[in-house]
Amino acid sequence: MRRWLVYVLACYAFPVTSVLTLRSGSTDLQSNLETCVLEHFGPQSDEVDAPAVYLSGNVLCNPDTDTVRDKVVIGILRGASKCNYMTMYRRLDSLGAVGFVKLVQRSPPCWSTAYDHDVWDPSETQDMTMTMVEVFAGSVKIGPGEAAAIIDFRAVISPPHNTEWNDADSSMPTLITMRILTPILGFIFVVLSGLNESLILWRTLGIDADLATAQMRQASFLVCIIASVCSFIICVLLGLGQYNVSVAPVYVHNMFLTLFGGTTILTTSICCAVLIEKFRGASSQNFSLRILTKEYPILLLVVIILGPVIDFTAGYFSVNGLDEGVNYMLIHTLGSVGVCLIQAAFGLVFVYFANALGKTVLDYLRMRSSLQSSDHIHIVRHLMSIVTALVMNGVFLILNVAITIMYAILMQSRKSPVTLNRVFLGLVPVMRLGLFYWQVAHFVILKSVM
Repeated sequence: MRRWLVYVLACYAFPVTSVLTLRSGSTDLQSNLETCVLEHFGPQSDEVDAPAVYLSGNVLCNPDTDTVRDKVVIGILRGASKCNYMTMYRRLDSLGAVGFVKLVQRSPPCWSTAYDHDVWDPSETQDMTMTMVEVFAGSVKIGPGEAAAIIDFRAVISPPHNTEWNDADSSMPTLITMRILTPILGFIFVVLSGLNESLILWRTLGIDADLATAQMRQASFLVCIIASVCSFIICVLLGLGQYNVSVAPVYVHNMFLTLFGGTTILTTSICCAVLIEKFRGASSQNFSLRILTKEYPILLLVVIILGPVIDFTAGYFSVNGLDEGVNYMLIHTLGSVGVCLIQAAFGLVFVYFANALGKTVLDYLRMRSSLQSSDHIHIVRHLMSIVTALVMNGVFLILNVAITIMYAILMQSRKSPVTLNRVFLGLVPVMRLGLFYWQVAHFVILKSVM
C-alpha cells in the first residue's frame, strides 16, 4: 500500500509526458524532448522507432520515396511553400514514412496548429498510419548537419502525448464562452445594431445641402458598415472555432489571424476625425466645418495602409507559411507596436474630449441645479451618453493596446504557459467586438446632433 501511494504521488508530481528521443543506433544522444500531438494527424498511441532524416522547405512537398520510406522525417515547411502540412502529411504517408516531427518556434508546442487541417472534414486523415507530432525547436540540440554525420541516426516517438492545448481548447468554459456566448452577443449587440444604423444612414445620404455635414454622415455610415461586417465575420469565425478547436480549413482561420486589429485603426481614425470636426464646428468656437477628405488626405492614406493592409498581409503570410521565420516574427512584432502606438494616441483623443465635455456638463449641472424641466434633463442625459461613449471608446482602445502589447511579447517569447496564451486568445475577439460596439454607439449618439 505504501509503495502504491508513493508511486501515485510521484506520478502526480512528475506527470508522464510524451518523449522524443534521438539516437545513434541504441545510444541515446538526446532524450526527454516534449512532443505534442496534432489532433487530426494519424494514430495517437503508437510508438515509433525508426531511422530519421531532416527535410525542410519545398523538399517536404515532393520528397523522394527512397529518402522517406520507413523513416521518421524531421523538419518544417518554412518560406513560401508549395504545399501545406496536410498535403505534406498525405504525401509522406503515401510514400511509406512512419512519422513526422514538426519543429515549431514556441513551447509548449501546438500553440496554434493543433487543428492544422485544410478540409472541412478533419477526420479524413485520422485513419492514416503515420504519426505527426510537434517539438519545440529550441530544445533540439542536434541539427541537420550534425545528424548527417551520425551513424544510424534514429528517432523514437513515445506516447502519451502532451494534450494541454487540446484540453484547454475543448474545455466546456472555452466552448460556452468563445463559441456560443461571445458570437451570439456580438451578433445581437454589434452586428445587428451596426447594420441597422448603416441602413438608416444609407437612406439619409445625399440629403444634406452642407457638404461638410454630408461627408460626416458618409463617415458615420462607413464606420458603421465596416464595424458591422467585420464583427459579423468575427462572430462566424468564433462559431467555427477561431483560436481553439477549429472547424473550417486552416487557411480560413489564418487569413483572419489578426481579427481586424489593423482595421480598427481605420474606423477609429474616422471616429476621431468626425469628433474633431464636430468640436470645431460648434458655434462657441466660431470655426466653420471643414471637409474631411480635403483636410485629412495624408491621415486617410496612412490609416488605410496601416489598417486593412496589415490585416491582409499578416493573413497572407500565415496562409502561405511565411510566418515561420524569425525575421517575420520581428517585423510583425514591430508592426504590432506601431498599431499599438496609433491606438494609444487615438485613445488619448477620446479621453481628452470625454474629460473636456464631462467638465462642461458638471459645470452646467452646478449652475442649473435648481432647474428641473424635462428639456434640461433630456439635454443632460444626452450629453452624459456622449461622455459615456467617449470614455468607453477610450477604454476599449487602451484595452486593445494592452492586448497588442501582450501579443508582441508572446511573439518574441519562446516559452509561455498554456493558460496565459489561452487567456490572450480569448480576450482578442472580446476586445475587437467591444471596440466596434462603442464605435457604432458613438455614431448612434452623435447622429442626433448632426
